[in-house]
Amino acid sequence: MAANVYNVIWADDDVDSFRMDDVTKRIMKLENVNLLDYAHTSTELREKLNEWEDMVDAVITDGNFDRKRTTDILKSTSGLSDVLSFINEYNRRRFIPFFLYTGKKSLLKEKFTDGELEYFENRDRIFEKGNFKAMLQKIKEDVDYINSPHFRIRNKYKKEFEASKLIDEATGNLQRGLLYLYEEGSWNNTQDYFNPARKIVERIKTSCCQMNLLPPHLSLNVASKLFSGLDCGFRLKRELMEKPLAESLHFFLKITQDGSHDEDDMSLNVDQYVRDTKNINLYRTILYIAMDLLLWHKKMKDLYSENDKRLWESDFVYENRVCMHPSGRFYYSGKYQLDSKDSDLRDGDWVGILKSEKGRRPVGEITEYVWKSNYIILERAEKKS
Repeated sequence: MAANVYNVIWADDDVDSFRMDDVTKRIMKLENVNLLDYAHTSTELREKLNEWEDMVDAVITDGNFDRKRTTDILKSTSGLSDVLSFINEYNRRRFIPFFLYTGKKSLLKEKFTDGELEYFENRDRIFEKGNFKAMLQKIKEDVDYINSPHFRIRNKYKKEFEASKLIDEATGNLQRGLLYLYEEGSWNNTQDYFNPARKIVERIKTSCCQMNLLPPHLSLNVASKLFSGLDCGFRLKRELMEKPLAESLHFFLKITQDGSHDEDDMSLNVDQYVRDTKNINLYRTILYIAMDLLLWHKKMKDLYSENDKRLWESDFVYENRVCMHPSGRFYYSGKYQLDSKDSDLRDGDWVGILKSEKGRRPVGEITEYVWKSNYIILERAEKKS
């Protein structure tokens, strides 16, 4: 495998002597560092950066040189001052690491006393002349990191990662999910990459319950209906989620229930679809929805983190856990027997009951009967193995 070549632009008033030096050239060749171009002033450096654009991997800059060529630059640092003024400008377009290579460190300390050199100091990118090989090794290390998927996703999705800090384990799951986009053959492991996105949204829902935006013990499916304004036994007192995002959440749940091997009916065959197409474009859509939901959650957190009033209303006459009757013949909760024919109801589910009727065959204190259409499973109990 061919070694990576690192393209650098070198700015120094004395750069001609360096670039013609046999020892310097030999070290650069051994380290696979290519002198793409050079500049004698910071103005010339700007021109070279604009000329080469994406070809540039890193910049070496002197400390004692001028913004424009002058006759006496023994103590001039206007070139470095100019470089410091445009580093951020170029890094907004694309991350290019700048390295300070100087023989006048004491002069720089005298002139820059207000933290101007922190960009170099905080990143260990200041090298005294004579430590050329060490600088080249650091250049390679930093360029490799900047080109790594980890660095790229962290900088491309800064706002989303900032929002993820509000949700337990969301940062790790988001990073894991985004990194799948860079893995060859990741379509082989559909469950592994749909699950991180699902976990993020599950925890967003939990956080919304804690802020009283949603009722407690609510499943994601019912939460999705509630945000969309659909009939689910609950109503929001105000619109919390924009309609396009609410519709996206509904789509998200259908795909991730299927793709993550949820117990619900896998009618969409997401797993098979991803394997047949051998791509993860569907997953990209799911992950982007999860990131939009993270940003939405941050907005909700900013508005309602201290909220102590319910922002929802309920039509339920009763809510509680469901138990299997000791006889093993039916499910009940309190005085209510629940219709379980053609239902996936199971012991430990949390249900909300809309209405009931007198039971035809009361069993002790269980006197009311609830048809399947009159209760909603709000929270699923763990499936027993």
